[in-house]
Amino acid sequence: MKKLLLLALAFIFAGLFYACDQEAPPTEKPKIVHENSIEYYVETSRLSDGRVVIKTTQDIYLKSVLSKTTVKYDTLPFIGTEIVKLESAEKDTVIAKEYDIYFTLK
Repeated sequence: MKKLLLLALAFIFAGLFYACDQEAPPTEKPKIVHENSIEYYVETSRLSDGRVVIKTTQDIYLKSVLSKTTVKYDTLPFIGTEIVKLESAEKDTVIAKEYDIYFTLK
């Protein structure tokens, strides 16, 4: 069970790293085996006041059939802004700070 959860999280991280690298050639999505597995999806969005909404979806599969889906929402406080120098801009740019998301398996 831990191996399948670790495999599902590895696919999530692979997707996150792929999205960060814009110059990478397109690759096929790995085929996920849903034989007794758990998948986690994490999505974030920013509200107009700067707060961050994090949506965590958990899909549980038994014998390749979706058995249960749990969706959880959390609102995280605004953590401020930071000044960055972009290569494409002549001036420094102020952007909202981002949260780091970590997963720990035990």
